Amino acid sequence: MAKLKRWRHIGFICLILNFIAVFAYGQEVPKISLPEKVWNIGTLKIDEEAIHTFKVMNIGSQELEITQLRSSCSCLKVEISSKKIQPNEYAEIKATFKEDRRLGETIKTIYIDSNDPTAGRLILRVKANVIKDEAASEKEVQSPRKPTQTVKVKVPKDASVCITLFGSEDCDDCVFLKDKLLPQLSQKFGGVLKVKFYSIDDVSNYDLLVALEEQFSDMGNDIPVVFIGKNVLGGLFEVTENLESLIEEYLSKGGCDFPALVAAKAEKAKTTSSKVVYLAYFQRPGCKECDRVNYILKSLERRYPNLKVRRFNSEKKENIELFEAMCDLYGVPENERLIAPGIFLGAQHLLKEEITDKKLRDLIEQYGKEGTGRPWEDAEKMRAGAKENIIARFRTLGPFAVMAAGLVDGINPCAFATIIFFMSYLAL
Repeated sequence: MAKLKRWRHIGFICLILNFIAVFAYGQEVPKISLPEKVWNIGTLKIDEEAIHTFKVMNIGSQELEITQLRSSCSCLKVEISSKKIQPNEYAEIKATFKEDRRLGETIKTIYIDSNDPTAGRLILRVKANVIKDEAASEKEVQSPRKPTQTVKVKVPKDASVCITLFGSEDCDDCVFLKDKLLPQLSQKFGGVLKVKFYSIDDVSNYDLLVALEEQFSDMGNDIPVVFIGKNVLGGLFEVTENLESLIEEYLSKGGCDFPALVAAKAEKAKTTSSKVVYLAYFQRPGCKECDRVNYILKSLERRYPNLKVRRFNSEKKENIELFEAMCDLYGVPENERLIAPGIFLGAQHLLKEEITDKKLRDLIEQYGKEGTGRPWEDAEKMRAGAKENIIARFRTLGPFAVMAAGLVDGINPCAFATIIFFMSYLAL
């Protein structure tokens, strides 16, 4: 009975902590808000243009920066009035939709990345029902297709579409694309697809992925990553939503070749010194951003033999206090603490989207001249007060403000991570 009461108590506290986490991460940081997330155009004639404006608001207390804005289709053009948005202000995204080939109902997507530490990638939807313009001159258009349709599609003679897929054999989404989805699409389109798969478990292939992303000016995509024509698709959702329509689009233009692959240099990087550089990396299981950072670190370990990486699971009890202690040692703002992925190197700390291949290479080159100590050893001396610091930080929040913020923002992954941290303490 005592155990049951204890778990009920923990469950109640977890509910409150979700509100606390949301509130805490919403303070002293930029916070993106989208008042409208769906543009339903309704019925639109083929070749007819429709224009709409979305608002992007900053309801946080720091400058919001839109780091990337793109759409899932060349038929949907997007541009933003300003990439930098001050607190309590907004920018406008102008979306222009014009379908010149496909008839029927369609859904397109706008992707928004920002420096909001809790938002991740946000999505806007554009819906339309495209009909034939009987008054216009006849042109070849595609009839609406059913998602379950399996008949082969007629394609131009000698046309081919080349697809480059980067993934891992340990990634279920990657295996699904390579072994199921792409063979199905190849059968549907009469075998005109040419696919090259690069396993990023081989760090030279990961270097190749980074080089291609730089070439396409589209960095840090979720795994798996697909290159087709001039388009880059990252993550299972984006690939499955857009790949088939892109194949049809490129076939109508006579096909597309593989991208000009820039062979990444296989030799190890030449540094000015071989002094040892120690790096502490805090990651969370199931975190896609953490998975991508892992591939970055594997590539860097190959390039720099003097780089020594120590990885910490940020959900394990023994690492929570160490993570907090390191945040305290490095002066990480309280609202940004215990967020994975997190890296500590020399006198620098990087969190989430701040972690890029280029930034880490620059830091390794910089600190490789003199070498660094093991950052976790200095933090060990501060471990004793870390637990009290975490609890004290959240006790300072007002309950009514916490609950109001929770009702507005709802549950997010960062809140769940924080709940896990606190459950670990409460269970001690």
